Amino acid sequence: MLVFNRETWCIKELYWSYLKPFDTGVFCKIVLEVNDDISLKYHGFKEIVNCVDVVRVEVYFDLDNYFSLSNAAKKVTLIEMLHKCMLFLCERYEWDKEAAIQAYELCLENNLEYRFKLKNKTYRSPQRNWYGAIYCDWDLNYFKATARIEDKNGELMKEQELLNIEPYFGEFIYYANCKWDDAYTFSLYSKTGKKWSIQLMSLVADE
Repeated sequence: MLVFNRETWCIKELYWSYLKPFDTGVFCKIVLEVNDDISLKYHGFKEIVNCVDVVRVEVYFDLDNYFSLSNAAKKVTLIEMLHKCMLFLCERYEWDKEAAIQAYELCLENNLEYRFKLKNKTYRSPQRNWYGAIYCDWDLNYFKATARIEDKNGELMKEQELLNIEPYFGEFIYYANCKWDDAYTFSLYSKTGKKWSIQLMSLVADE
């Protein structure tokens, strides 16, 4: 089950990234629990006793079949289950179903790949001649952050993978920032102050 939970992060984060804010009443969190007990196979989604602001839903899930699939098929299986759960809750609590449908369709349009530029922003160097940005790639088995530095014309000067971690640690990126530390060093900073950097010193030495 730990491996399964690990592989769900990229799809649920992709889905939430496209899900527009809408009224969910008293609930601020949804927990979808899977169970491979065959007796639950034809019961559909079942709401479990909720805790104040958390809604919990249980559904039968064939784990053996899931682990036999390719990564692409696993993503399809996960998004289908997640979306059906959302539609179940929309019906149950009269939430905005269109927001869920739109999020689902956008996930499919993007081939179930969660790749994005941090803050959707490019940062200009102090000398205003280079541009730095952090590109993120969230997949079933990893979360990667890669730094890219380009010149004024958009030509790639240097690219470097800054980190490659377990997918369940990727959430930190939402609270991270990046900046130029000096004219040649572009860095990613976590909320706790941890730092990863890309440097252009080798290029400077060649000038």
